[in-house]
Amino acid sequence: MPVIVGVLLGFGAALSQSLSYLFSRVLVRGVHLKAWNLLALSHVIMAAFSIALLPVFWPKVMPPFREYALPLSAVAVSYLAGQVGLFLALRTSDASRVAPLLGLKIIILAVVTVSLFGKHYSPLQWTAVILSVAAAAMLNRFGDRMAWQSVLWVLFTCVGYAISDLNIPPLVSHFGSEGLMRASAFSTCLCYILCGAITAAMLPFLPRISAKAWLGAVPFSLAWFIAMLLLFASFSSIGVVYGNIVQSSRGVLSILIGAVVAAAGLEHLEVKTSRTVLIQRVFAAVLLTGAIALFQLGGPKPGS
Repeated sequence: MPVIVGVLLGFGAALSQSLSYLFSRVLVRGVHLKAWNLLALSHVIMAAFSIALLPVFWPKVMPPFREYALPLSAVAVSYLAGQVGLFLALRTSDASRVAPLLGLKIIILAVVTVSLFGKHYSPLQWTAVILSVAAAAMLNRFGDRMAWQSVLWVLFTCVGYAISDLNIPPLVSHFGSEGLMRASAFSTCLCYILCGAITAAMLPFLPRISAKAWLGAVPFSLAWFIAMLLLFASFSSIGVVYGNIVQSSRGVLSILIGAVVAAAGLEHLEVKTSRTVLIQRVFAAVLLTGAIALFQLGGPKPGS
């Protein structure tokens, strides 16, 4: 598959993710839905999407469950933990403030791989890490300062997502005989079926969710599920490294979408900022994206 197709898939995933952040904010603020309720109902909906698509991507030879149970569980559970952090962060901060900071996941990945797997990084890569921290600090400084609780929840989200990302390649590899595209889509469906099963078990212990909330969760669930299908496809065609670089564009996209929403007068969803602050935020988000790209470019070249 041409690289340009993989890049376009990654941008599509970033755009769909950015829209999902906005939709989740509509739910937690408009319907006053608690984070746990949103987590449960949205993943039950996505599990339904996955069950419908599963036969399309079912492999000709299905490996034993015990062979892929561990990476599947690690992907799903750590991802769900990250989702809880994301919803809690969005309760107290705008999507345009939260989304760019999710790029800090690369720092979490660096720390985890160095401390647990003995990986080494070049000076250029550590320079990129420093630039990432600086860009994140700039994003928090421009405009109203993010609450420290939101910052902590963003970091928690990054940890959950990073652990999930580390386990995606081992999971997809178990279905590699079907080709990376089909294997990735099948793995995505398996992951969201498991997430749906886990969150469905939570429903009896949560406050009753209204029909309005279930209906309102469909746009978020659909946007997020499409983003994951596109992202896994992007990873399959251009690799996880470059797929993550493209995905980091969600920060810039979220800022631009936030500006459009605020300009439309929907300030209960996105606080309107001055043009100067908007330009500063875009600059910081682009710096963060560039730092992530620099981190990857500073790594060893294929075959070295």
